[in-house]
Amino acid sequence: MTQIGLFTTHLQQTLLPSGTLLDELADAVWMIEDGDQAGHDWCEHEGYPGYTSYASLDDLPDRAPAFADLVTVETSKSVGEAMDALEAAVGGAGATVFARIDHQKGARSVD
Repeated sequence: MTQIGLFTTHLQQTLLPSGTLLDELADAVWMIEDGDQAGHDWCEHEGYPGYTSYASLDDLPDRAPAFADLVTVETSKSVGEAMDALEAAVGGAGATVFARIDHQKGARSVD
């Protein structure tokens, strides 16, 4: 049987100079978060102390033009391997990944 990934998470990586683009991205992320009632409802229902987005990633450049400046880099790594590498890079840059959500596991729990 062939398996395909549904709702795969695409990871994006780019070097961002300080200043306007970074500020525009921050504003856009907060705008999306503020309008994402489904994401907030899920977090509350599941007891998740943070926030996970139910917003579509496909139309980000249409909703917030700053996202059009980001570059997509494909990887041959599995999702887990890519997340491990991303978490290591984030940690190496001095930031912290607070949570990793296994959406596949969550989807299997749906009746």
